[in-house]
Amino acid sequence: MLEVHSEGIVLSAVPYRERGRIVTVLTSGRGVVSLVVRLSTRRAHLISLTTPLCRGAFIYKPGRTYLHSLIDGEVLNLYLNVRRSHLHLQVAGQMLNMVKQSQDAEHSSPSLYRLFVSFLKQLNLSSFHPHLIYSSFCMKWLKYEGLLSCSLYCNRCFHHLASALHLGESLCVHCSPQETSQFSKKEWEIIYLLYHLRSFSELIPISFSQELYKKLTRCLYNEEYFPFPSPPPMEKSGSKMIDMKSSRGEMRGK
Repeated sequence: MLEVHSEGIVLSAVPYRERGRIVTVLTSGRGVVSLVVRLSTRRAHLISLTTPLCRGAFIYKPGRTYLHSLIDGEVLNLYLNVRRSHLHLQVAGQMLNMVKQSQDAEHSSPSLYRLFVSFLKQLNLSSFHPHLIYSSFCMKWLKYEGLLSCSLYCNRCFHHLASALHLGESLCVHCSPQETSQFSKKEWEIIYLLYHLRSFSELIPISFSQELYKKLTRCLYNEEYFPFPSPPPMEKSGSKMIDMKSSRGEMRGK
């Protein structure tokens, strides 16, 4: 059977026998694939290539089942700047889990791959605070999966401005259940922007507070959209406003 050449991002890796790994990779053209690799000193580069949060070029031989054999490959990006920050790494880990647990095996999803790569790039550049990147990725992922409709007006009455998220809909204060969290008009405009984001430059002028991050993620997790129990934690600093440009000054401008 012919070899397959594909770019991809390692979502997870588990030990296999004595000197092996089974890695789960989101590929650009074949969706999520599982690859078995045998590690050795002669192929030391495969250790980095098969590490979670590695973007690489993979060459593998298709198997009879969903488990394929990795032949060789090349590291394209290890996202080293993400790995130097605990908060950035937590955010990246949640994004990896979100993709891994939501995608069927070998279901082609090139648009999701491009979306994922673009957000990991911004997280690695540290151009924006990781909470902002994570919140925007969550909204874009929900849009991609068809789990959420975010609009300016209520999805039910189509008359009043939307101010709440409930069961995948945007609802006004009159149509949403009493216990549903309500967002202010300014907060809703930010949420709407995150959902419909076309360019990261659109994030520059907005004021994204830690309170809004907490409120939005609590709302999304209460709706049980995500396959893990909690979002990345808030910072322990006393600042109430998230710095949009960078959370690590030394990384700014890269």
